[in-house]
Amino acid sequence: VTQREVKPAAEDGGFEQAPDAPLFLGPAAVLGYFSSRVAERDDYGTAMALLDEGHKTFKELGIDEGRKKYPSPRRLMHSIKNKTTHLIENKDGVAIGMYAVSFSPDPQYGKPFSGRWLTQDSGGEPPYAVLHWVSVAPAARRSGVGRFILDDAERLARKRGRESLRADIYPENEPMRALLEKYGYSECGVVAVKDYFGREKRRVAFEKMLR
Repeated sequence: VTQREVKPAAEDGGFEQAPDAPLFLGPAAVLGYFSSRVAERDDYGTAMALLDEGHKTFKELGIDEGRKKYPSPRRLMHSIKNKTTHLIENKDGVAIGMYAVSFSPDPQYGKPFSGRWLTQDSGGEPPYAVLHWVSVAPAARRSGVGRFILDDAERLARKRGRESLRADIYPENEPMRALLEKYGYSECGVVAVKDYFGREKRRVAFEKMLR
């Protein structure tokens, strides 16, 4: 999950400058600056480019992701096929952000960890949804896109009847930590995630109650 508040960058990676998107605290959808839609198969390249911007941000924050970046191209395609990846567009229809929200049980969250979730999974349909892969194009940062993504993910989770929304981030990702805490997420502990090579990586776990 990546969100970094930096000054708008020059056009980079094929993304256009966000047109006159102001700083605000109100719902972006109401103001008409941003909209969300489910990513389609033809959006794969756009989604991957946004994820690549997230990886660059991780590097700038001193986060070592290792050789294999997450998500893999195959996992992204699977998410698009299942309609769990969403693109955020500005009023001109330009993709300026993305995220994924999953409603399946996360196997990493079912393991013992140093902390305690706000909701308890008793098997079957989980009481939570999971927020993944938040990434914002450099030119659109500091314009409320991160807040819009959190609002949109919560809307989808409520629509599916979930009690909460969970997320996990790298400990060094202070900008995303600040965003989550600002909008009501509670730090619940540390999750140990094993990568493709069996190496353990620690993630800080967050959860927000929606009811």
